[in-house]
Amino acid sequence: MKPVVLLVATCAALTGCESRRELTTDPIAAPAPTYVLFGTVRDSAGAPLANATAVVTTGKYLGRFALSNESGYFKFIGLTGPLTLRVTKEDYEMTDKPLDVRGDLSIDVVIKKIFFSDSIELGRTIRSNIAASAKPCDPVRWDAQAPCRRFRLTASSPGLLSLQIKWDGLIPLDATIVTLPNDYVATSSDVGFGTVTIAASLTAGVTYEVRINSYYGGLTFDLAATFQP
Repeated sequence: MKPVVLLVATCAALTGCESRRELTTDPIAAPAPTYVLFGTVRDSAGAPLANATAVVTTGKYLGRFALSNESGYFKFIGLTGPLTLRVTKEDYEMTDKPLDVRGDLSIDVVIKKIFFSDSIELGRTIRSNIAASAKPCDPVRWDAQAPCRRFRLTASSPGLLSLQIKWDGLIPLDATIVTLPNDYVATSSDVGFGTVTIAASLTAGVTYEVRINSYYGGLTFDLAATFQP
């Protein structure tokens, strides 16, 4: 009888082993490694710039951002693969840098100071801006919370003023033309994302104000103006 007992015990042991094999699952794949992206933001003279914003605008980390410190230094932790890094600062040109992060990566970013025009120049395109801290031009209507830039001009003869405004970024913009008593003359129309136009017939000797409103932060734009008497 002993051989029979041994045979049964052996089968039981084998059955148990088979059961354990059936419960075994495939190992979980290790996550892909990630890396540190860091760098320094400087102006054209090489001076570090504080409070510049570095934001990821393409790729799976879309929307992640970092601010530069007093030394111009910024850092991202946990990135990998292709992405575009956009660096912005008020009163400076926006810069995009396509990157492919395959290891810890250090970059230097140089952004140029923008010199803004304070007045409309007929027949030319000017670059101007709206500061994030600018006061609204119309604090009681629908633009009550929108930072605003004002331009004034006086028509020397009757004619049609046409303006085209272009800008980059995700902040919407619109424009109005009013008389100094605050009577609305015209409001802008969208041409496409990042472009609006506005036109108005002006009366000779009357001073008008062009108001450009952003919703709801700082913005740099190009303004082209023509006048047809």
